[in-house]
Amino acid sequence: SQLEFGTDPYNWSLSVNQDPESNAGFSVIGSFSVIEGFAQEVRLQGVTDNNALDWVVGAFYSDIEAKQGYEDLGSYIGGAGVSFGSFDQTEISESIAIFASIDYHLSEQLTFTVGARYFEDDRAIDGNFYTAPKSATFDHVSPAIGVSYALTNDASVYLRIAEGFRSGGFNSTSGV
Repeated sequence: SQLEFGTDPYNWSLSVNQDPESNAGFSVIGSFSVIEGFAQEVRLQGVTDNNALDWVVGAFYSDIEAKQGYEDLGSYIGGAGVSFGSFDQTEISESIAIFASIDYHLSEQLTFTVGARYFEDDRAIDGNFYTAPKSATFDHVSPAIGVSYALTNDASVYLRIAEGFRSGGFNSTSGV
């Protein structure tokens, strides 16, 4: 058996600032986006003594916070114009997943695979762009099954049937 783990701190930011004196037309003055977070995955994998089964079980966790907005959204020509004000929003996502997969070697060339992943994502969003804070929990079990046949050491053919899942998000209009 082998235990593997990975940690990934995540930090990203972008800022765009424009001078209203030199802008012509509709402009965004001072937009920003900052994403910070943490992700961790732990896997335990192994092979049975007779090499008939390869297996892996694991867990995943992430906690991400994204802030974005505009310090001033407006239309300016030669420094004169109108400001529509500032907008900002913060979205938080905390996710967990557990997963497992087994490869059963029916022969040296033929392998049958079965696995599943449970995923849960708690999301929330708030800011002056939305009329009210919103939150939701998205969860799903994604099964997978497959078979592969090794034609040679360098080539194989396979069939895999799997279901994928991506958690939802929020629309920016009220009541949606």
